[in-house]
Amino acid sequence: MAEALAVLLGLLRDSGQPQRVVALGGNFQQSLPQGRTYQLMRVRVDDGIVPEISGHRLLASIRLMRPEAAGRLRPLGADASFELTLCA
Repeated sequence: MAEALAVLLGLLRDSGQPQRVVALGGNFQQSLPQGRTYQLMRVRVDDGIVPEISGHRLLASIRLMRPEAAGRLRPLGADASFELTLCA
C-alpha cells in the first residue's frame, strides 16, 4: 500500500510545471482557471520563511511569515520570490 501511494503521489507531484512568482509585501494571490481542478499545490520557499496557505476552487492565497524567537509567526512584510507548482 505504501509503495502504491508513493508512486501515485510522485505522479501527481510531477504533473505540474513550477513557476517562479513574487509575493509583494509577503502576500500572493492567484486566480485559478474555471473548469480546471487541481489536486495539489506545491510551494518552495527559502529557509526561515513559513507559508500560510489558503485556497478555494477559484483562488489561491499565500502569506509568507517569519518565525520569531518566541515561536510566534510574524508577517514577512517584504517582497519575496518563491516557487509555486499547481498539480492536476
